[in-house]
Amino acid sequence: ANVASCIEGGGHLLIQVPAGPDLYGPLDEGVGHSRRFTEEELEDVLRAAGLELVKLEQFNRLGAIGWRIHHSTGSGRITAGEAVLFDLLVPLAKVLEPLLPGPGLSLLAVARVP
Repeated sequence: ANVASCIEGGGHLLIQVPAGPDLYGPLDEGVGHSRRFTEEELEDVLRAAGLELVKLEQFNRLGAIGWRIHHSTGSGRITAGEAVLFDLLVPLAKVLEPLLPGPGLSLLAVARVP
């Protein structure tokens, strides 16, 4: 609501939030996440802030697979090697994203200020 109040009527807001409450764990705490959202929860938050939802989609399905594997280890840190591996996989992720089933690691929403 605070951000929306800074945008003129008819303006748009792009929001990316962590998705999948079942993925929440030590790694989320390590990167400063306080929660993960379902699509319905994000829709409710946007509407409660007086915004109109224009588009909402899952994002980074390959990342969700890696996050789930990492979550199972209980580690609260991403190692330098894991970060390098992720960077190397980004071009592959771009190709695979529309083909992979399941939820994404993040939700991407476009909302409009009435």
